[in-house]
Amino acid sequence: MSCGFFDSMINPVQKSRAKLSGTVTDTVFNIPKAYAVVALDGQKDTTDASGHFILDDLEVGHKTLEAMLSGYKPLKREIKLEEGGNVTDVSMDTVSLVTPALTITPNRKSGKVPLQIQFSLAADPESVISYYTLELGDGVDTTLVQLPGQFTHTYSGADTVVARLKVSNFHGQEFSQKSDTIFLAVNQKPVVNLIADDSIGKKPFTVTFICNASDADGSIQNLYEWIFPDTTPFLTQSSSYQYTFDSSGQNQPVAVRVFDNDNASNIDTLLITVLNNTPPFVKIKDFYPPIGKKPLAVNFVAEFSDPDGEVVFFYWDFGDGSNEPTEIYDSLTSHLYIKEGAYSVYLFAVDNDGGLAQSSRAQVSVQP
Repeated sequence: MSCGFFDSMINPVQKSRAKLSGTVTDTVFNIPKAYAVVALDGQKDTTDASGHFILDDLEVGHKTLEAMLSGYKPLKREIKLEEGGNVTDVSMDTVSLVTPALTITPNRKSGKVPLQIQFSLAADPESVISYYTLELGDGVDTTLVQLPGQFTHTYSGADTVVARLKVSNFHGQEFSQKSDTIFLAVNQKPVVNLIADDSIGKKPFTVTFICNASDADGSIQNLYEWIFPDTTPFLTQSSSYQYTFDSSGQNQPVAVRVFDNDNASNIDTLLITVLNNTPPFVKIKDFYPPIGKKPLAVNFVAEFSDPDGEVVFFYWDFGDGSNEPTEIYDSLTSHLYIKEGAYSVYLFAVDNDGGLAQSSRAQVSVQP
């Protein structure tokens, strides 16, 4: 491919000396080439921004003109410098651009974002080209790279992108490129479903929680983060947990966080209401006779209820020094007093949540 030539002119030389001047241009793009090194007879000059060079005080005769420029093959041209002011036009052979074979190799070609890709980049040969650029394909600005080498980039958006390695000359004209396709997908968060065996109860309220989780594009880690009221979140390897609420309150949040194999997480929350237990109501409704001679048999009538549950146990304390309270489950009972004296009688009741109530005192008087 024709890319450039030296157009040089020999100015008239006084006596046995000569001067050589010229311009280095790129014939493909018709652009003068700056920074080309031109050498002849031990002298060197570098072309200016207009591509011009001047070599002065040269000996006449057959000479070898050399030119070198990064990105182009070094050239040699035989010329003849004559004294007496003769002008010799020197046309240099076209400078050819060497197009290398490019290699772009990502360490991964697919994955879930954010996805870090390391590109291995190379060109053969790599030393004759002006510069290389890497287009990452996701809207990030083109990056200048050195070859051979590696470049790491993190992709954040789900898409199919094409990464391209390009080689261009100093003026931006592209000569070769190599690409590779990267498939990017968004990691789907796991699906979490937290269930409880009960959601409303009286303190102390014990609830068993079970976490069901799945992941559409991966797997679930055996790791669960439990979050309960008034506690620091903690991790377990169990998908179930039993917790006792000691404080009452409406809509107390309980949550569990689950992690997938890509470390994405999701959370589900339940609301638990813990109520204060209302103690049962208990009363000695009637007793007769309240006074009499020993031995005295007294009948007692109990009244009891529980506004938020049921009375599961009650007992009488007849006040006569019995070692154990008499456990009676009927509302009507009687008791025989053997000894004379004044006796204070109480009725106690316990509800299904452990609440305890005591009746007011009934006074029995046993006479001799």
